[in-house]
Amino acid sequence: MSKAVVAQLSRGMMGTLFQTSDVRLAALLPLFAVLTGCGGGGSSTASTAVSAPSPVATPAPAVTVVASPVAVLPSCGGVSSVSDPATGGAQTVRRAAGLVEAMTRSATQGSEVSPFKSRTVHTSPQPQRIALGMVDASKRLLADSATSETATAGVPKRIGFARDLPQTASAMSTAARWEWHTTANGGQVAAISFSSSGAAGVRLGLVVSKLPVDATLRVYAQKSVTAFEVSGRDIWVAVNRNIATDGNAEAARTYWTPAVDGEESTVELELPAGTTSDAVVLSIPRLSHIFASPVADAKSETAKIGQSASCEVDVSCTSGYTRESNATARMTFVATDGFSYLCTGTLLNDRNSTGTPYFLSANHCISAQSEASSLTTYWFYRSASCNSGTLSASTKTLAGGATLLYANSSTDTSFMRLNSLPPTGAMYAAWDPAAPALATAVVGIHNPGGDLQKISYGSIKVFNACTAINPLTEGYSCSPSTQANGKFVSTQWSRGVTEAGSSGSGLFKTLGSSNYFVGQLYGGSSSCSNPTGTDSYGRFDVAYTAALSKWLEPTTCTP
Repeated sequence: MSKAVVAQLSRGMMGTLFQTSDVRLAALLPLFAVLTGCGGGGSSTASTAVSAPSPVATPAPAVTVVASPVAVLPSCGGVSSVSDPATGGAQTVRRAAGLVEAMTRSATQGSEVSPFKSRTVHTSPQPQRIALGMVDASKRLLADSATSETATAGVPKRIGFARDLPQTASAMSTAARWEWHTTANGGQVAAISFSSSGAAGVRLGLVVSKLPVDATLRVYAQKSVTAFEVSGRDIWVAVNRNIATDGNAEAARTYWTPAVDGEESTVELELPAGTTSDAVVLSIPRLSHIFASPVADAKSETAKIGQSASCEVDVSCTSGYTRESNATARMTFVATDGFSYLCTGTLLNDRNSTGTPYFLSANHCISAQSEASSLTTYWFYRSASCNSGTLSASTKTLAGGATLLYANSSTDTSFMRLNSLPPTGAMYAAWDPAAPALATAVVGIHNPGGDLQKISYGSIKVFNACTAINPLTEGYSCSPSTQANGKFVSTQWSRGVTEAGSSGSGLFKTLGSSNYFVGQLYGGSSSCSNPTGTDSYGRFDVAYTAALSKWLEPTTCTP
């Protein structure tokens, strides 16, 4: 069954334009500074707990905040003159000099620091256990419909839904579940295990009110030999960034742990010596029950390998697009409602080739900072060889989220800076700031349905104007327009199509021996049963002129 020409654009709000920055974070930084020995009589090893702040309205001088454990990112970008919709300013837009070429992420540009640690060097405490039963019939129906072949391209691929946890819904009930044990270094450690029967994966939502900056949080499955590890400071960096942008709602104060494969996930909290358990005030009111595993594990029976339609073209069967393949990442994230989704995004170079990990996807995928903070990307997520159906051994998973720099529904653009450096070998894609011409040959590189990477071949047919048609379902429609007024381009494929999960993926045109990014997938009607259907892509050149040049055309840079 073909996708409807009128597609649903999940959670995107047409006409909404906003721009975010790290500027407001400066005023929040003192909240997670470590202050020892204050007030007299305190131990020098004592930890200062940080409480959730109120939103900060007064801007402060710009700062760069990088969550660890990650490599230090370049401090670049953001000084060119553009029209800024957030402030209502009407500055002169500085045009680009021309094409920007691709650049490979090399090992000399900073080492990779993985937050995934071996559990063999750490003795885990026996956890308190909380188990949820099977989901009800309506949830199972939701899962069945979300994984069907009739899912519409241009809509984020839903892979999970929220389940309430009444046992830890409040800070008081959660505190009662921690069973603290003394560690070898005199600290304290406790753990809680959550099971959601029938889940292919689990993500936990922690609502943080008070947490020591030098606490360590670990997330793992009981059967796993590795654990995701993050400091209290890095959790506060993420939460405060959310609050500075999204306001002090519960969704902003929620820290989503990375996905753990299987139906069980354990959260472990370790406090340093001299810190008492009353320094921790948090709740775990919900989890995201994932019914289609997002974990890049070739052995996982629930991985989305082989789930895309039969007419899709394996990117490993082609030549000439290795760089673009290496710039494309499969995405998973949690929306503000606790539902989990799949999309696709592209790593972009800037004109100075600073190595700043700018990452572009669709606004209807990620449009809030709290969603960006939950982002996990999967690199080199493609087949080991042409049509092998097995995952490449080079696949890498990058957790740690992203900073949302710009979100624009009028071009369906979501522009972020990853909080961690991409893996060695990833490509910062080339791009063209000029409007693409009609009849230009293009390719789309994407992860349809979350499957191994595919490629579609076609050409640009017309400029499109796309508008919302239903504020409740957030459906949209597109109609032919002009280059001056159409903020999207319509493509028609000769080989391959797009599907749900392809949302936000890059469109590339070829000039000489190079391929240049020109847009990201919005939605459309192409399918294996409707191969002549068209898909609409948000125009990169329009978004670039509106705001992206602020980051991609830096006049100064200090790596």
